[in-house]
Amino acid sequence: MNWTAITSIFFLSTFKFMFAPFAGAGLSLSFVETALTCFIGASISSAFFYFSSSFLMKRHHEKMVAKGTTIARTPAELKKAIRKRKFNRYIVKLKWTFGQYGICFIGPLFLSVPIGSIICAKFYNHKSNNFFIVLFCLACNSLLLTTLAIFIF
Repeated sequence: MNWTAITSIFFLSTFKFMFAPFAGAGLSLSFVETALTCFIGASISSAFFYFSSSFLMKRHHEKMVAKGTTIARTPAELKKAIRKRKFNRYIVKLKWTFGQYGICFIGPLFLSVPIGSIICAKFYNHKSNNFFIVLFCLACNSLLLTTLAIFIF
């Protein structure tokens, strides 16, 4: 076992989950080592950000109110607000198009594990099984991406 490679893949999968299995295959880890390491890293990161998302969102809101940046005042702030609005519209469009399972499957994969987990918690925190759906989707993504990575490398 190459513990340096496993540790690297673990930390890579905590944030950039989509690229971690390809790095694991490139470092010549086995299928099981790569899939399990990616899943464990992503699930730990997802658990941390999923369960702390309400605190993070509340803190962000308090900071924005304290700064008084609810209304854009300069052209740079206006440009940033428009960019943020477009991203929010994209996320809501994903929610309405794919639903709970789609957000849980696509969010951590394409956005990143922390952002995807926070979005899943924001939209579907009221459902008791949502975190288990996120973990199941992370396991499926880990297996699919590792299979793809093994076939490519």
